[in-house]
Amino acid sequence: MIHDRPEPVQIFADLQSNISYNHCYGVLSGTPVVAAYRTVSGVNGPLVILGDVKFPKYAEIVRLTLADGTQRTGQVLEVSGKKAVVQVFEGTSGIDAKNTTCEFTGDILRTPVSEDMLGRVFNGSGKPKDKGPSILAEDYLDIQGQPINPSSRIYPEEMIQTGISSIDVMNSIARGQKIPIFSASGLPHDEIAAQICRQAGLVKVSNKSVMDSDVENFAIVFAAMGVNMETARFFMQDFKENGSMENVCLFLNLANDPTIERIITPRIALTTAEYLAYQCEKHVLVILTDMTAREEVPGRRGFPGYMYTDLATIYERAGRVEGRSGSITQIPILTMPNDDITHPIPDLTGYITEGQIYVDRQLHNRQFIALDGYILRRECFVDPQALLPTAIECASTLWKVPERTTPCSHQNAIGINAWKVDLNANHHGLRTQRKC
Repeated sequence: MIHDRPEPVQIFADLQSNISYNHCYGVLSGTPVVAAYRTVSGVNGPLVILGDVKFPKYAEIVRLTLADGTQRTGQVLEVSGKKAVVQVFEGTSGIDAKNTTCEFTGDILRTPVSEDMLGRVFNGSGKPKDKGPSILAEDYLDIQGQPINPSSRIYPEEMIQTGISSIDVMNSIARGQKIPIFSASGLPHDEIAAQICRQAGLVKVSNKSVMDSDVENFAIVFAAMGVNMETARFFMQDFKENGSMENVCLFLNLANDPTIERIITPRIALTTAEYLAYQCEKHVLVILTDMTAREEVPGRRGFPGYMYTDLATIYERAGRVEGRSGSITQIPILTMPNDDITHPIPDLTGYITEGQIYVDRQLHNRQFIALDGYILRRECFVDPQALLPTAIECASTLWKVPERTTPCSHQNAIGINAWKVDLNANHHGLRTQRKC
């Protein structure tokens, strides 16, 4: 029985016989005490404000039951005394202050994981989308993941091939790295992501075991956020036609899905990748697109003040751990609004990740699908003790050659004298573009 007064209803039951599972978001509700309230004082966008709540906890999972019996899941975003602000993942449409019941589970957000998730399609919250049966979970893991001790990380050395020559030849990606692709509206980043999924694989290493580079030891976790139905259909059809779907776990958050759900979609995908890598000992490639298509409250332009920390909790989950055979490699794809690299998402992503790959708009306009892989900044991977000072100077100059080309061209156009090294860089860059 649920009372309208603020006093919570105490439901006592045997923990062993009363453990139930919320299949929507993987919330264990087998706690001996569950507090239920009908004290909704306001609804604002994706937020529900509750009053007269006893002992609410930050990040606690809340189950909301509407008047028609529909259940939704939210998370406590802010606590102030006896008031709690709950962020509803499925949106607040249809929630009224009188007939909505809110239950505080006392647990965190978990997701079911299993090796059988490969070859399946899920929505942004982890529920099956391919009309298949529910996943028989082998474990329920916190979507925030477990922190990796920096001293237990293994230096990335073995290569993952993407099948794109400008990446594999000029700047190969090692297992355990996180290299984003910076794109923009109108550029073929969706086709690039699908091509990587079709052609990606492990490179055999001579001194490693055969199983370490076996095809069955490789998996891809693909998470698409804020995509329209046409793009989602393109991904699913492309994976199935090329036979790569059996090694792909696909998460799709559509454009008409609640925007607040995009916060948990990459975390559910990475939790699945961590299980496949560290428990099933697979080498997992995680592709996240589009990282810019997210919105969270509170914050300026929909971006919270803790954006840097929030993105770091996503990108830093890549790597290799000592004592585990698997690895997690991340290739997040993001679009720069109006080609603005100072936008909060690409700006902070550049600080966290280990270099960036740019999709060149000018070459795309010339009917080339070109990735400026040579713009990657890899100073942090160069061992100064292993290189001569002259080699370091030459290497730093070569990395900046593409960056010098455009500014130098502008200087020549307005008649400003340029340095000799800039003129050489400009000549090299223009010659390369003419050959393309």
